[in-house]
Amino acid sequence: MSIYLYHRGMESHSIPKLLATQVVFGSPRKKCQGSGICKLYTLHAQERTHSPCAMVEGELLLSEFRLALLVPSQQVSAQHFGGTHFIMEEDFVLPTWLNKFEHVAARYIPAGAYSFLRTNKSLYVEFPLLVQQ
Repeated sequence: MSIYLYHRGMESHSIPKLLATQVVFGSPRKKCQGSGICKLYTLHAQERTHSPCAMVEGELLLSEFRLALLVPSQQVSAQHFGGTHFIMEEDFVLPTWLNKFEHVAARYIPAGAYSFLRTNKSLYVEFPLLVQQ
């Protein structure tokens, strides 16, 4: 169930939700090799997952049409955040547990290059979410 702000005479806007997650970087079609987001797990689901791919604990800020990812900079590879953009080699369809907006079909992050912000301790990248047709 999503949470909405209503104001008389205005459109409704969803309130972003902050979620702890485990991120596996890479390309889903390349078995998590390459660049992009390969998988997102809840912390609970990750405990039961045995994956040879490196996982990084991070946080997602999720709204209906945007997803922001915040990860510790010292835990990510230069392969993924070495340049000026984070590269998504292919579209990434959000897992079912993240598609909590009842009136929206499955959503995805389109392939492309995304600017990111680097601080002393974190990396922040924001993605648009498109609805699958």
